[in-house]
Amino acid sequence: MRDVAVTIPSSIFNIAGGYGFLGISLDLYHDIIKLYHHDSEEDEVYIGGKFGEEAIEYKIHDIIYDVLYRFKEKHKISSNFRVIIDKDIPLYNGLCGELTAILGTIFSLSLACEVESSDQEILNLALQYTEYKYIYWSGLAASYYGGIIIIDPYLAPITIMEADPPEWLDIIFLEPTYRWDPETHNNIIKRLPKSISLTQSLLNTASLMLILEGLINEDSGLIKKGLQKWGLEKIIERNIAHYNEIKELLSEYDILGMAPSNIGPGIAIFIDDRIIDIDNIYKDIRRMIERNSFPYIPRLTTISIGIEEINVTT
Repeated sequence: MRDVAVTIPSSIFNIAGGYGFLGISLDLYHDIIKLYHHDSEEDEVYIGGKFGEEAIEYKIHDIIYDVLYRFKEKHKISSNFRVIIDKDIPLYNGLCGELTAILGTIFSLSLACEVESSDQEILNLALQYTEYKYIYWSGLAASYYGGIIIIDPYLAPITIMEADPPEWLDIIFLEPTYRWDPETHNNIIKRLPKSISLTQSLLNTASLMLILEGLINEDSGLIKKGLQKWGLEKIIERNIAHYNEIKELLSEYDILGMAPSNIGPGIAIFIDDRIIDIDNIYKDIRRMIERNSFPYIPRLTTISIGIEEINVTT
């Protein structure tokens, strides 16, 4: 048994087909989880970082204790642990921050205890802490694997397709200066349809196949078509501040697409930098937001490689 530390990136998800089908890891924010073997009579959990107090308020602290208890019970582990979390990914703004520290802790325990767990077992353990598994699948898978994930959470076993991000694909994330609380977030999810028609399902699948083929063949036109046809935009957009106004203002640029991440309030803008000068459009978007007093901060970000083990420091 050894001490370990991991870093896990933020992700955007629930894009394109809706219902958690497309996720992309972003090298924008990271949670760092340090796990130490501990000689005291009980486990200890400490959460700090920029969003540490918020994470404790939203019961992430209690969930980590539950993760430790369940993991040790399942694998007959008698040792106790000290978990130190540097919580840098914000919660409830579309970057999967509600679950990243949980996933990172489960992954750290598997490494520390040398437990052979499949990727899907680790992801499933983290997803049991949300009742909206179908929403979060692609986000957690993206944070875990890195890159771009296309997933069908309704197939058994879960089907996951990984696509290498092309160098010309850039993402600007509009980070909201406000965040939803869990109740608002959950109420919006509850208003989503519990099922979709066969027609909508086929349209969603077609959108995803266009995006996947575009990524494989480096055809930005296919990606653009796929992003324009995603299924839940009309339902979700009315919950996001100035979403349609931002979309209309961006219509004069040849962007690949724009969509809420998760169900909002963050917004992802996809750009082919072979067509658009990324620095210029970034400046234009920043000026547009400032001029119209929209509550967002543009973040130009790259695609992350996923969860990583790092050097343990005290």
